[in-house]
Amino acid sequence: MVDGLAGALAIGLVATTPVAAQDKPSSVGLGVFTFTSGPAAAYGMPGKNAADLMIDQINAKGGIGGVPVTATYVDEAQGAQGVIAEYRRLAGDAKNQVMVAALSSATCLALAPIAEQLEVPTVGWNCDTHQLLMDGKSKYVFRPNGNTVPEFVAYAVYLLDRKPDVKTVAIINPDYAFGHDAAKIFTAALKALKPDIQIVA
Repeated sequence: MVDGLAGALAIGLVATTPVAAQDKPSSVGLGVFTFTSGPAAAYGMPGKNAADLMIDQINAKGGIGGVPVTATYVDEAQGAQGVIAEYRRLAGDAKNQVMVAALSSATCLALAPIAEQLEVPTVGWNCDTHQLLMDGKSKYVFRPNGNTVPEFVAYAVYLLDRKPDVKTVAIINPDYAFGHDAAKIFTAALKALKPDIQIVA
C-alpha cells in the first residue's frame, strides 16, 4: 500500500512540475480531504491517521526521489463551498502537487471539475460514486477503489440467491450522493433480475 501511494504521488509530481529539468522541490505537498469533525469523523479520522502513518513510512524511506512528503488536511464537514475554496487555495500554492480528495462522494463530485479546470492530479481515496468517472474524460481525477455499481449489483444478486422468493424490499440508505446512487443501482439490479419485485421504500 505504501509503495502504491508513493508511485501515485511520484506520477503526480512528474506530471505537474518541471522536476526532471530543474532542482527538486523542498517537499511534495499533498492536500488531503477527509472528515475531521462531526459524526463522519468516526471514519474520517481513521483515514487521516492512516495517511499520517503512510506518509511517515514514505519519508522514513527517503521520501519520493529524495523529496519528503508533507500533508495539509481539509475538513470535509464544512460543506461543498468551503471544500472547493480550500481546494482552490491549496492548488494555488506551488508546493502542493497532488490532492487526495475525497472521502465523501458529494465532495468528489464537487471537486472533480475543479481538478480538471486547474489541472491538478487528484486521487479519490474513498468516494464510491460511479458518477465520478462515468464520462471517461477525466485527465486529472483518479480513483484506486471500486464504485457503487458492482457493489450494489452484487448485493442484489446475493439477496436473490439467499431469498429467491422475496416479493417486497425496503431500502434504507444515507441521504446523500452515495446513498442515492446505491438505492438507484440496487433497485435497477433487482428489477432486472426479478421484474415483479416491489420496492416499498
